[in-house]
Amino acid sequence: MSLPQQSHKDTIRSVEVASIRTSLEEHVYNETNKLSLLSLMSEMCEGPLGDETILDNVLNQLASSPTFSTICLFVIDRGHQEVVLDRAPDLTANNRKRSRFTIKGSFWENVLTSGQPAVIEQLNHPLPTGLDRLNPPIPKRAASSENGGFIAVPIRYGEELVGILTSFWTPHNVHSLQEDISVLRIAAQMIAPNAAARQAQVCKGVPNNMPDVQILGRSKATRSVIDAIRTVSPSDSTVLILGESGTGKELVADAIHRSSRRREGPFVKVNCAALPEGVLESELFGHEVGAFTGAIQQRIGRFESASHGTIFLDEIGDLPVSTQVALLRTLQERTLQRVGGNIDIKVNVRVIAATHRDLTSAIASGEFRQDLYYRLDVFPIRVPSLRERRTDIPLLADHFVERYAETNRKQVHRISSRAIDMLMAYHWPGNVRELENCIERAVLLCEDHVIHGRHLPPTLQMDGAKPSNKQGSLEVTLDAIERDMLDEALKTAKGNMAEAARKLGITERKMGLRVRRYHLDPRRHRQTR
Repeated sequence: MSLPQQSHKDTIRSVEVASIRTSLEEHVYNETNKLSLLSLMSEMCEGPLGDETILDNVLNQLASSPTFSTICLFVIDRGHQEVVLDRAPDLTANNRKRSRFTIKGSFWENVLTSGQPAVIEQLNHPLPTGLDRLNPPIPKRAASSENGGFIAVPIRYGEELVGILTSFWTPHNVHSLQEDISVLRIAAQMIAPNAAARQAQVCKGVPNNMPDVQILGRSKATRSVIDAIRTVSPSDSTVLILGESGTGKELVADAIHRSSRRREGPFVKVNCAALPEGVLESELFGHEVGAFTGAIQQRIGRFESASHGTIFLDEIGDLPVSTQVALLRTLQERTLQRVGGNIDIKVNVRVIAATHRDLTSAIASGEFRQDLYYRLDVFPIRVPSLRERRTDIPLLADHFVERYAETNRKQVHRISSRAIDMLMAYHWPGNVRELENCIERAVLLCEDHVIHGRHLPPTLQMDGAKPSNKQGSLEVTLDAIERDMLDEALKTAKGNMAEAARKLGITERKMGLRVRRYHLDPRRHRQTR
């Protein structure tokens, strides 16, 4: 009688051991799969900033997992208070165009307010507001299943929320939810720089109350300028714009005017450094007949021309001291007298001034009046140099490529990885204006559909080549061209060194030596097949 009892216990023990072994094998299998998934996605994210194929590859890789489906990347349009469906596997351009969702009062508001992942463990119809119009939609079979849910993970770049990564979720074990949320959070961190680039391209960095002005940029410095514009635009306060030459001070002034209540009025620009001292006061305030030799008729000045609008005084730091006195009186009294006249004329105009000079130093040297400075310095806005907003360089470069390719009727589709590296390494003393001129030149020189490093000015090639113990511009330039060709061949071959070597007509050994010499990484060009 004891033998059957022992056999029964052994059977129970065997079942328990088998169950534990199965559970452990499943756990190891799942952990291995997750590590493999994260490793693959990490390799995919090693490409250049702004490369949209990185986002597509990562989303496709997530969608290939049995745990995730209906993967979507949304970017946040703060100006319109919307989330925009930017991409998903097999997403059509028509679907993307239709898929914009209001944040307020929707599922998305909870995600953005908390800054933490939001989870619906069991989806049921009708779906929450904001999920009911997804296109591609959450499958109805998933929404009616007791074993399916929805995960939304915010994407943070620096201190800013730039997007949301979402997925329908199918559990693979009882402990899978937190693990799968962790996988999506890591994926969101990996794609954050490229998601931020897409946000800037989709939303153009322009608040809703600035419909006619495009201020491109996703950096914190650029966002600070845009926030300042949004703050001061509704008022009539005087604005002083500070920044180096070529940073876009005039664009900021234009944005303030176009987003103000004076937008229907004139926007009059005056370059104080370009006009001779003898005619500057007449240009600003006008003159009467006979005020000076040649004044044969009355003339209305720029202030009167800007009535009910905005006057932009560029390079105010170069204004002569004699004219500064008249300008101070106009700012204080909101009246002016034409040159040679004695009648006070009321003016209704907003003043925006800009300068690249250090006005505090100019005050100390007696070149600028302190009282005028305090009249102008009501709401200062400092425009950052391009060196302070390097993350904006790829976006700006793409914008200029598109503009000058269209202007010159050339088919230029993109900038090579090597050229982007050179743009990012350069110190840009001429700021955005220098970058624009550089890209225009490159578009004109481009003989195929890609801007290469050799199309950029020699100053950038010297900065970007980084040769080891080499002298002479010829050798540096040849190295830059060789590195550029190698990198492009690897990109075309999707990281396959053997295929790249065949395209270049060299042996695999020579290819390997040159790749190591220039510190190239073929993995950055690998894509999912």
